[in-house]
This record gives sequence, C-alpha cells and structure tokens, in this order.
Amino acid sequence: MHVLYVPSWYPKSDDDTAGSFFREQAHSLRQSGMNVGVLAPIERPYYASWTPSRSFEGAIEKGIPVLRFRTPHPFPKLLSPNVWSARPTLIRAFDAYIQRWGRPDVLHAHSLFPAAYYCEFLSQTYGIPFVYTEHRSLMHLSTSALSLRQQRRIVESASARIGVSRGHADHLASRFKMDPQTWLDIPNLLPPIVESSGFVDSRDSRRFLVGHLSTLDPVKNIPSLVRAFSRAFADTDDVELWIAGDGEQRNHVREMVEQSGKAHQIRLLGKLQRHEVPEFCGSLDLFVLPSLSESFGVVLTEALSQGAPVISTRTWGGEYIVGPGDGELVPVNDDDALVESLRRAYAHRESTSERAKRRQRTIARFGKDTFVSAYQDIYEKAIR
Repeated sequence: MHVLYVPSWYPKSDDDTAGSFFREQAHSLRQSGMNVGVLAPIERPYYASWTPSRSFEGAIEKGIPVLRFRTPHPFPKLLSPNVWSARPTLIRAFDAYIQRWGRPDVLHAHSLFPAAYYCEFLSQTYGIPFVYTEHRSLMHLSTSALSLRQQRRIVESASARIGVSRGHADHLASRFKMDPQTWLDIPNLLPPIVESSGFVDSRDSRRFLVGHLSTLDPVKNIPSLVRAFSRAFADTDDVELWIAGDGEQRNHVREMVEQSGKAHQIRLLGKLQRHEVPEFCGSLDLFVLPSLSESFGVVLTEALSQGAPVISTRTWGGEYIVGPGDGELVPVNDDDALVESLRRAYAHRESTSERAKRRQRTIARFGKDTFVSAYQDIYEKAIR
C-alpha cells in the first residue's frame, strides 16, 4: 500500500520541531511495511515575494521520500481562491512525485487548509481516495455561510474524517453540521523516541518535583500554574517546579516567577531537545498541563509513558487521555481547583510499580502498534 502524506505544515530541517509529529507518524507507518511519502507545501503569504517552484526533484529524508513545493497565497483569509492559484504548481509537484516514486493508493490530508483542499482537488483530478485528519479546532477560520459550505464540501468528500480526540471529533462534526458518528477519533502517536526510551524511575526522594513542558504560548496558561504552585506550597520547601520550553510568554513567565515569592523553588529550563524529554518526564513526581484548550496534548502521553501522573485541565485532549489511575482533571482556568489537586498529589508519593503499570497502559493506548493498526484499517477501507 502506497500512502502519500499531505501535511499543512512540515519540518523544514532535521532540527525543526514544527510538524515533527507528521514526520514521526510517516516513519512509523513506513517501518510497519507501508510505502509512505510526503508532499509538503510551503506557503508564501500574500505580502511576501516568492518564486514558484520549477524543480520538483525531492529527496529521501531519513528513509521517507519528501517533495516540497512553494505555493502562492495571494488572497488573505480566502481559502478557495488561494487553492485555485496553487493548483498549477500542485499538479506539477504531484506529477513529479508520481514520476519518481510511483502513484499512491491513498492520500492523507493533515488539517483542513491547505492540505485537505489540495487532497480533494487531487482526488477529483486523479481518482485517488483521500482521508482527512484534523489537528486544530478550526476556530481561526471563517464561519460565514459561504465559507462553511465550501469547507463542508471538502470534508464530506473524504473517505474518512478523523479528530485526534473524541471531544475534538464531536466539535468538528458540530462545526460542519454533520452526524458525530461520521467522525472517527484516533489519537496522535506517542513519539517513538519516548516509547523506545525504556522505563527508568529517576525521581529524587529528597524532593517532590512538579514539571511542565510546552511552547510557552498563552493557550498553555502557564501563569495559572505558577500562581497555583506558589499558593499550594507556600509553606513547603521540599517541592520544586521545573518549566521546560520556550515561546512568546517566556519573559512574562520569568517575571511572574521572580514575583511569586517562590523563585528559589521554580526553574525555567528553556527548550528541551527531543531526546531529553523522556529523562525529564521520568524525573517528575507530577506533570501539570493547565491549558485553556487542547485538541489532544501529546505531552500528556509523553509524561504518562514515563510513569508520571498528570494534572490536566478539562480540555478535549485532557478528558480523552487522562484515564483512571493516571491523575486528575480540573476545570479550565480554575486556580483554586489546581491548588487542591497539587496538594493531593503531593500527599500521595507513588511507588515505582504504580508508575511502571501506567507506562504499560499508555503505550498500549498511544504507542506505534496501536497507531499503525488504526490507520492501516482506515487506508484499506478507503481503497476498497
């Protein structure tokens, strides 16, 4: 079976983490025996000068055929006109892919724009079925009657429609006024580097370590965690909070830490490399993700796979991932509830055996074998 991934964004280099989960998913499918390639558009905003792609040679990147192509984006916020302007380049890029690596049996669009728009056009032009996985809430897109009709036409033409959590899938069905049963929920892949890292309980018995890892953007709501931590452990000295990641709220978070009265117990670690994530999560007594919204939340599965219990807000991803024995869910943006949850976690120091069982459950739900099996079934049904 030949599957062509068409992501809406994709890493531009080995160390680029934007869209790295698409690359990890493609590798996992290929390692299972599927023939997998990637057709990766590089959009140019309307205000930027650009040169259309004329050469479409592509390259093998870590065993995966990847063909990148530049597309125009001349009309701000107008999805269909932007797709129309990109069609000639898209056709040339797709033909170049086929000439070098063969005709795919199924296309896999990741996120509505531009990937699903592109795949719908290619499907109609070449007679190849496509499946569509959405990773975002789509709240940033227009909800005008005309726009929604166009979007729904694209979505309905897919052989399968997939959200990354049940709540996310139900939200998308509601947005497009579709029966929720026509949307599947298939979770994102636990990063293979985390799954294969092995289990090591590296906690320090002299302290209780709370951790957070994210891109430090406003939706992650890190100020809520800093406030709650400072209140929950105002009179406790054997607790530390380590915040890993980098992003637009870095300076704001640093200022909050300095003013919290707990600066000596809170560390800002900066951005972690992918291979550092398992060790970080394995050292934690507790992981906290206080996001305002999450379609999924891969970082929760990363923490759970290393045995760490979690506290998550009741986002789509939090409710989907955090099962019995995995930790607690708290209301979104509720500092009081987060304070109490932190205190309960501190009062219960887990055994290594509890953490090992949690790792086994997490890999069974979100590991490579489960992910590959789910999508193999989707692809086979699409091409029948």
